[in-house]
Parts: sequence; C-alpha cells; structure tokens
Amino acid sequence: MSDEKTELTEEDKLYVRENWDKVGLIELVKHVSGDEDADGRSLIGKNISRYIGEFGGKAKTTKYNKMEMELTEDQKTYVKNNYGASKPLEIAKILFPEKKQLTALNKETLLVQEFIKSFDPEAIDSKDELSVGTYRAPQRPDTLLFKVIKYVTKFSTGEAKAPDGKNLTELEKKQLNSLLAYINTHRFLSQINRYKKEDDRETFESCFIRYTFDKPDLMQEDVDQYIVICDEIVSQGKIQATIELLDLQIDEALQSEAGARSISGNTTELINALREKLNVSRKRVDDTMTKLVQTRSKRLDNKFQENASILNLVEAWQTEKQRMKMIELAKEQKILEGEEVDKLSDMDGVIALIAGFSKDRARH
Repeated sequence: MSDEKTELTEEDKLYVRENWDKVGLIELVKHVSGDEDADGRSLIGKNISRYIGEFGGKAKTTKYNKMEMELTEDQKTYVKNNYGASKPLEIAKILFPEKKQLTALNKETLLVQEFIKSFDPEAIDSKDELSVGTYRAPQRPDTLLFKVIKYVTKFSTGEAKAPDGKNLTELEKKQLNSLLAYINTHRFLSQINRYKKEDDRETFESCFIRYTFDKPDLMQEDVDQYIVICDEIVSQGKIQATIELLDLQIDEALQSEAGARSISGNTTELINALREKLNVSRKRVDDTMTKLVQTRSKRLDNKFQENASILNLVEAWQTEKQRMKMIELAKEQKILEGEEVDKLSDMDGVIALIAGFSKDRARH
C-alpha cells in the first residue's frame, strides 16, 4: 500500500521502549502501524525489531495460533486442485474474498502456504513462492475465472464488467468450461512446461487466455494454432529484450571515442538480423491470426444458417396459422396415423414451409 507506515516517530519509539518486554512483536506492530493485519515481517515491524536491538532488547516473536484459523475441507480440496497453477497469494484471495488487500505476509496466505507444504514440501521454495516446477493447469472454472479477470484487459482495467463467479450466465459457463478443456490438453501443457522462466510461462498463459476465453466453439486444430501463436509471442519478447540490450551497449559505448571505435560491424549486423527475425515472426502471427479468424467466421456463418432453419421451424409451430398448415400437411401424408412418422423429414411441403417459400416455388 502506498500509505503504509514504515518509519517510527518519537512517540512510537517511546511506546516501544515502554512495552517491548511486555507484549509480543505483533502487538507492537499493530499498535504502531494502526493496521490489524500487519505483522513482524512488514517494514514497520522490521524497524521496530531493529530499534529494540539498538538498546539491547530482543522483540518477543509470536506466531498466530493456527487453531484460530483453519482451512475447511472444501478449501483444502481447492488448494490441492490448484496450488500448482496459482501462487499461494492468488489462492488466498479466492478463498478469503472478504479480505480486500491480502498480501504474501497475511495469515490467510501463510495458512495456504503451510497447507501446501504439508503435502508437497517441494512446491514452496525458500522465498515462499511457488517454484518453477511442472505447470499444473486449473481444474475448476472458478480458479480459471480468476485468471481470465487478471489477464483480459477489459476486465482488469474495469472497462467491462467482469463475470461474477456466483452468478455466471450460461454463455459464461460454457466459455469457462471450454477454456478449461483447452488449457488441460496435452499440447498446451507440453508447450508451457518447456519454458523454464516464470515470466515466459505467464506471457504464454496470459496470451492464450486472452485469445481464447470467449471462443467456446474452437476445433482442436484451432487450439493448436493459438498455442503456436502464443509461443511466437514469447519468442518475440526474448528477441526484443536482446535487441534492447545490444542497443543499450552501443549507446554506452558511444559516450566515449574509444568506445565508439570498439563497436564492430558484427554487432550492427546482429541487431539488424534480430529485427528482421522479429518482423518475420510478427507477420507470421498476423497471418495465422487472420486465417483463424476467417475460418472461424465462416464456420459460425454456416452454423448460423443451420440454426436459422431450426428457428424457422420453431416459429412456424408458434404461429397458429402456420401450425395449422403443418397439421394439414401431416394429414395429407397420413403421418397422424402413426404409420409414416419417419417420413416427416422428407416431406417437401414441410421443408418448403421451413425454408420460407411455397411448395410450387420449391419445385421450380
């Protein structure tokens, strides 16, 4: 928080000197900071400990009583299903939505970390963050929704209202379930686990979610193409970073005459080659994206035409006059006797009615 208290006033120091040996460090921190969620690992907590040490004292460290807060069985199941795909802080924010400003130091987050350690000690490294091991995709729509809101710009910026996890529309449910299937495919998991840096994984995952979260109708071939596109974008980031590093080295070298002479033609050629590679990659992404959009658009148009025929049938039955025509046609074909029901789909009169033109016109 930008307004977090970090420095001790003279009044704070007096309070600490009078109470350091009477109460624990957490109580001192809460009193001085005015924050009930602060503890000894906050900046103000560290400054209090340092100040106590300056006059030869030692702060009383206290741990929160785990019996005061425990995860429910549902929460434990949630953690086990999602701890590999989300960091402890992200999980804690979902499990404790009433806590609006959770940090990695809050007891809710620590509780999640401790539980993860209890069944998978290697999942948490020395910095209390998820190590870059095997990527585990979310297994539940609500976890995935958290990532959608985080990565999709219009939701994260507030430009559009984010889906409400407790009141999802049928379309939103369908979109989340489809996305859940996409990111649990072998192809997706194989690709994301090739990246050894957390930043690369997050870039890949965020791009894929942004491109596919609202497309529940993708074919497997489409999913594979989006995976290729996202991999290209990860590569572009690496190329761009290399170019920027080389440009910086050249700028620094140009600050002196000797440095300017040290710049070789090979460096300039390398930068030009990298820029060309970057441009080719960007064009490849654009071409693939255009093809995907066009293919999907054509498929949706065909689907719309199919649904339109069904819609016409429904509307025909809902209209009394049209319904009577259908019944008369059925009588003429003797289907009401139950003997030729299977011929309904072949009745040229019914088909003509659904299509929207007369039987005579259909014959021409």
